[in-house]
Amino acid sequence: MSTTGFSRKLRLLDQESYSLVFKQPDLRLNSTHLLLLAKKNGLTHPRLGLAISKKRAPLATSRNVIKRQAREVFRTHQHEIPCYDMIFLLRKNISKTNSKKIRSEYLSIFEQLLAKQR
Repeated sequence: MSTTGFSRKLRLLDQESYSLVFKQPDLRLNSTHLLLLAKKNGLTHPRLGLAISKKRAPLATSRNVIKRQAREVFRTHQHEIPCYDMIFLLRKNISKTNSKKIRSEYLSIFEQLLAKQR
């Protein structure tokens, strides 16, 4: 039975992990509002980090929706995703975009990631 949780081992937790991805990403994937930086991690599972700034999403409720959508898409697709440390960033203001649009952008980026691995 496979699990689809989002445990601590699936998260980027410390500054060093984030720094490695920011300094030398292996992949950069874009959508209208999102940017994904990814670096191979040498583990048996992918890990997710989020860097959602107040500048791009001024309301805390907007930032929480954006993060929640990222975690949910990652959680449900984690078994398809290659072993990368990934960080999502906002490229432009997303506060007026609805949650369906955000989810579709996350799915689009994960599809791009899977296509690069084939």
